[in-house]
Amino acid sequence: MHTGGEKADGTYEGGKVNFTGQFFFDDDIAAEVQALEPYSKHTGSYTKLADDMVYDGGGASSGLLTLKPVHKKDPSKGFKGSIILGIDPDAESTGAGSGGGGTPPSGAPTGTPPSGAPSDAPSDSASPSASASS
Repeated sequence: MHTGGEKADGTYEGGKVNFTGQFFFDDDIAAEVQALEPYSKHTGSYTKLADDMVYDGGGASSGLLTLKPVHKKDPSKGFKGSIILGIDPDAESTGAGSGGGGTPPSGAPTGTPPSGAPSDAPSDSASPSASASS
């Protein structure tokens, strides 16, 4: 989230960054989306939530989106996502202290995810939803 700036020539300039974070999709919905064009042509690997070094398993309070298909019988029509966030418009985020994500490459060091990921955002529910990280 970015506040206090102005839109000029199609860009947003000035102000400050209040929050930087990530959203996640439930693995089942991510697999459904990945089966569709153009994603089915992607040759990269998918990181499941259980293997993601950023997602901590906390449901909506950890960024897991609630996703519902726009058209129940045709996932190619897209999904609508929702999540409730509490952002302090007076806070300023430097972006430091978080990072990582995904499964480390072979031979890379492993360890505990970095601290500093927001965990105090209000949650609407912890019901699973879909997400893909590539």
